[in-house]
Amino acid sequence: MKKDFKIVLIVLALVVVLAAGCIANFFSSSLFIGAASFNGGGVYAMAEECFLVCLNKSQNSHEAEVIAGDFVDAGNAGYIFKHGDYYYAVHSAYANKNDATLFAEHLKKGGIQSEILQFSFPKIFIEEDLSAENRNLLSEALNSFFAAFKALSDISVGFSTNVYSLDDVNEKLQKLCDRTASLQKKYAETFQNASAKLTALGEYLADELECLMLTKTSESDLNYHGIELIEIYQNMIQELK
Repeated sequence: MKKDFKIVLIVLALVVVLAAGCIANFFSSSLFIGAASFNGGGVYAMAEECFLVCLNKSQNSHEAEVIAGDFVDAGNAGYIFKHGDYYYAVHSAYANKNDATLFAEHLKKGGIQSEILQFSFPKIFIEEDLSAENRNLLSEALNSFFAAFKALSDISVGFSTNVYSLDDVNEKLQKLCDRTASLQKKYAETFQNASAKLTALGEYLADELECLMLTKTSESDLNYHGIELIEIYQNMIQELK
């Protein structure tokens, strides 16, 4: 009886040790905060996707620019976006497919044909030996690009559907610019003489701020700079790979 009791105690002790090891391994391997994950000294942003409403496309860049110019003259964004073998004349970009589909249907009712281009971004990972505070800052910077795009997309949709007034748009744009300016300033001060990747990220952060600062309170301009943010994000990913 005593022997059986000792065996039970040994088994229970082993279970406790194994459980404790699993829990410790879980917390040490990754900690998810919002869209970012911290893994050791590294930071990554989760994979994202967006939906571009394209009015036309061409394999010739000059032809695409002429087509886009006609759309701009008609009051549309007309941003040239290269993807694969084609240059797309893009009207607007959306963070979710439903908004893109609704707008494409709206264009169709007006006699304008369009194509929805689904664009996916891979998960980005930057491994650096940083303090917890600086990892948080790096995470905020890394995720700011797509967050800013989503914000502009929301403002554009709200403005076009009269959910947001002109005053609302101005206020939201100003807050977005102020947050980005504060982040860019803090990042530049913190990561002086940093690694090549961190320096490159800082330069793209400055591009993001410039893009937002140039955005005016018109639907076409909101759409244009929203697409520009997508291109900035795409270029950043290519360089940081």
